[in-house]
Amino acid sequence: MKRDSLTILLIALVASVMSISLYSTGQFWWDDFASYILQARAILDGRMAQFVAENGRAIAQSTYPVGPAAYPWGFPLLLAPVYALAGLSITAFKLLNTAAFAAFLIIFYAYSRQRFNAALSAALASVLAFNPVLLKAHDLIQADFSFLLATTASLFLIDLQWRTGRSPAWQKNLLGVLIFWSFLLRTNGILLLGPLVLVDFFQWRATPRPGFRLISLPYLTFLSFFGLSLFIFPGGQSSYFEHYELFFSPARLFDNFLFYLTLPGWLFGGLPLATLLFALTGLSCLWGIFQKARSELPVLAFSLLTMALFITWPERQGLRFIYPILPFFLVFAAHGLLDLVRRIQLTLAGSLPLGFFAALALLSLVVSFQRADWKLFSREEINGPFDPVSAEMFAYVREKTAADSTVIFFKPRLMKLMTDRYSILIEDCSRIGEGDLIVMHEKQERNGQIDPGEIKTCNPSVELQIVFKNQRFTIYQVLP
Repeated sequence: MKRDSLTILLIALVASVMSISLYSTGQFWWDDFASYILQARAILDGRMAQFVAENGRAIAQSTYPVGPAAYPWGFPLLLAPVYALAGLSITAFKLLNTAAFAAFLIIFYAYSRQRFNAALSAALASVLAFNPVLLKAHDLIQADFSFLLATTASLFLIDLQWRTGRSPAWQKNLLGVLIFWSFLLRTNGILLLGPLVLVDFFQWRATPRPGFRLISLPYLTFLSFFGLSLFIFPGGQSSYFEHYELFFSPARLFDNFLFYLTLPGWLFGGLPLATLLFALTGLSCLWGIFQKARSELPVLAFSLLTMALFITWPERQGLRFIYPILPFFLVFAAHGLLDLVRRIQLTLAGSLPLGFFAALALLSLVVSFQRADWKLFSREEINGPFDPVSAEMFAYVREKTAADSTVIFFKPRLMKLMTDRYSILIEDCSRIGEGDLIVMHEKQERNGQIDPGEIKTCNPSVELQIVFKNQRFTIYQVLP
């Protein structure tokens, strides 16, 4: 037990060092993080309802729904104390990802140890711990890794009940809290109720039936916290469903099916022979599912529900949507490889799965270290909203414009965060007059922007006057 603890703590420590070494000096031009921070600030200011109302109005006024009126409040709750202590410190926010990932690795190792020996469990954990794609993703201020931790902890407890056939009251209450916390981090955390219902159903039929009160505990705990949250936090997530109206089609459904079928292969992005690595693990995973479907019922059910949800979701955001099922992709691959080598019955066959995953982990660590430029705690310089050129533009808007100005910008939530000005995204030339200022990012071309040269012909009722210009930004005053 002590050796197990030292092993996974060492893996988590090395992963954390590599994670921080891959941080950049800022963020890219994706403004989901801005909305999370704005919600955290609203929690601290006691203005959650006002935030949802104003943000919802800005999104409705934009020509494209840049996001929901409010994300689930779990991640902003985590950001709020960091914001209170460190202000708008991008590095401090990123440390939440690193801490959540380290805790996830510990739980995943414990999950693996209930199936495999210490060496193979350590190798599986290391494949994820040192993966360059996952480590680099820690640089993005998102709920992804907090959600990964919460779902893995929930599935660990559900699996424990499935394997042992029993679950004490405290464990059931804890499970209800964890499922609620997953839901508060990401709405699709509600899918965790699916495997729990399945486990309860099969165990209800196969064993002497326990009292209804004991079985109902996690559901009652979940519903109690959910009801309490309705009184504390305003809604806003329902605006997600507008995306279905805008983008959904049967053709998109089939394209998504093909997309998500190969998406786990992105885990090997940047590694040599990535296609071959995915083919080996993917085929082993399918064989592992065939062999271990019943014993791994909770994680299989959650994985299938997750894939089904995102296949129907009109938009794609890459690997981050399936982070919670990637650990179990590797678990099934390990099951598959172990079963295949048993069938081969060669002298050294038993060491093949360990050798494969250990080599994959080592390869991942080398590539991650290479991406950190062979340095520890280095910081990649990027051109984003926190670089000096962007800071100069935001400072002008914040200091030289009226507090009630409306700013047209391709990342409106980011403009709101950095300047406290009401901001909308407008791609309809006839609506340019709804803004007081247009801020153009000259390097983004038509990404949510209209070329000012076109406005002269498509909307001659307005006139634009340049009031600010630097290397990447031009600010126009809209004159009626």
